[in-house]
Amino acid sequence: MSISRDELRTILKFGIHLAKVDNEFHLQEKEMLRRYMEAIHLTEDERREILREDKSLLENLGHLTNEAARELLMKLLCSVSYVDGECSEEEVAFIEKVLSKLEDSIFLLPKEEWGKYENEVFQTIETVV
Repeated sequence: MSISRDELRTILKFGIHLAKVDNEFHLQEKEMLRRYMEAIHLTEDERREILREDKSLLENLGHLTNEAARELLMKLLCSVSYVDGECSEEEVAFIEKVLSKLEDSIFLLPKEEWGKYENEVFQTIETVV
């Protein structure tokens, strides 16, 4: 399984967007995304660049060139949505929109089980970084 650094950065952009989509950027969401940034060894300059970038997110989906990257994206989105204990309607709608744009048939657990994805996300990162 090979996920490039650019793909890991793209996945982070989606995670940040999802965390803000319901207009509530919860502490647990910030903490999880911070852990993700540390796990992929993001520099301070890269962090600032990602936060400044103004490209359409859906354009960035094309940067995810393999199924492993797209699966990691979906697991990160689900786990960020669930990390504060509840999935808002806006978050679920965004996740469903992203999933519908992917050409893979990625199976997602029921919402109540999305918390299980957090460990999988960080295990996957360990194997690719």
